[in-house]
Amino acid sequence: MEGKDQNNGEVSKYLLETEVWKDLTKENKNENDTKVPTNDKGSAAGKAKGKVAAITPNKVAPKPRNAAPPSRLTPTKAASKGRCVPPANKVPPAKVAVGKAVKAPVQSSITPQANPRVDDVPVKLNLVIHESRIGLARILSQDTQKLEEVISLYEEVIKLAPHLHDSYIELGNLYVKNNPLAAVDIYCKYPFDGQLSYDDAFLYGEIVRILMKEEKFADTRLLPHMISLGKILRFTHLEKYVTILENKGCTSFLRELYAGINNKAIDDPEVVEFFRFKLWL
Repeated sequence: MEGKDQNNGEVSKYLLETEVWKDLTKENKNENDTKVPTNDKGSAAGKAKGKVAAITPNKVAPKPRNAAPPSRLTPTKAASKGRCVPPANKVPPAKVAVGKAVKAPVQSSITPQANPRVDDVPVKLNLVIHESRIGLARILSQDTQKLEEVISLYEEVIKLAPHLHDSYIELGNLYVKNNPLAAVDIYCKYPFDGQLSYDDAFLYGEIVRILMKEEKFADTRLLPHMISLGKILRFTHLEKYVTILENKGCTSFLRELYAGINNKAIDDPEVVEFFRFKLWL
């Protein structure tokens, strides 16, 4: 078969004359009678090809000599588009955007803390202020059955705001009718600082009025508070009380009262002359 094409489909005449070929031809003929021909329209060339295929069913086409093995490193070029085509059966590498750095996930060093229970959270209370307390006391004072609660509120206000005149006055008014001397005790608790004012004058006046009404002339609280009241409102404002004391024969009390209001010594010549005029000697 030298000089012949290996794939032309023609069978050598020498092979056709052998006994082996004849036996194989008979067997193939019997098998082809029951099969549908798959070659080119039953042509002679197609039948010849079928015969050759039947003789060599598992024949592999020989590789050309000196053929270089396909390279796996250099991709082939696509002639139509002029670009590189990656080798077959290989996954192309992932695309990475040029000029954009890939950030690695940052692991937080902060350990999450469990939410505190409601019982563990400290409860913030509103500040206790005297304005709200005295306002509540004024409202509750309208109910006579809540007298003890009202007194407790006023006492709390006095602790919160010791220089607030209203708390002393309003608390004292709760005692004036039934226990006036208790009201005097409340008025006297006010921290007088020596700087006399008309607000102070009201407390001084209430102390003097109650003590004079109760005829507590020997009470040690009467003289100093009457002197302070006279310094604010002048001596003439005390004429009513002076008349009562004169009728009671309290001339010694009156001399100290007059000298104290005028910031004079009791033996001052001018003061002594006034005492003579008033017959307090």
